Amino acid sequence: MDSIIAFDSHKRYTLASVETKDGQIIKDERISHSRGNIAGFLSGYQRGSPVAVETIGNWYWIIDIVSGFPLARE
Repeated sequence: MDSIIAFDSHKRYTLASVETKDGQIIKDERISHSRGNIAGFLSGYQRGSPVAVETIGNWYWIIDIVSGFPLARE
């Protein structure tokens, strides 16, 4: 399935949204920043799916986790 993954990162959690390329929302989820939660979320999607990350403050560790996914830069 072709999916687009978007992360809106906050201090203690990330809001994740997954859409099809035509804009249909597949999943919306709040992910707490506990070890393994973001990687676990991503494991349900095809490697190489585009990932956009909107962040504030300390977000570098999230990029390390999604490093196997190309980031949408818009």
